[in-house]
Amino acid sequence: MVVNPKAWNWLGRIGAGYIVLTGIIMIVLGVTTGASVVAYQILAYLYPSYLGIILTLISYISPTLAAFSFGPLAPIFGLQGASSIVIGGIIIEAIGWLTSFGALLSRFGIRAGAGLMAFFGFLGFLFFNIGGLLALIAGIALWYET
Repeated sequence: MVVNPKAWNWLGRIGAGYIVLTGIIMIVLGVTTGASVVAYQILAYLYPSYLGIILTLISYISPTLAAFSFGPLAPIFGLQGASSIVIGGIIIEAIGWLTSFGALLSRFGIRAGAGLMAFFGFLGFLFFNIGGLLALIAGIALWYET
């Protein structure tokens, strides 16, 4: 069966781009969540009479934080959650860039690039990323085409 390797390579590039964009979105969400928690903590210390309203606003960010009293533990849990989201985004973005590098190598007919794209596509798929599945399929197809 004759399959166009350029089409598989484009499928891998689209998957890698999707993984990278997912990582960027996760980083932005984590940073803004952490900034919101810090801002609400500062507001609670500046205006203690509005503590109920501030807790309501925090419950929109994280229902888990609303379960805690707004003491020293709530911002710590919120910032730990936000930093976990940022770290996950960095990991997913790195997987996306390595998948993109594999797609670039396979574009020039290097078989190891297809293996790299398939491996990191599989890792991206383990993070429930559809782009990882696209890169995995393209990497496997290119492995047998090159």
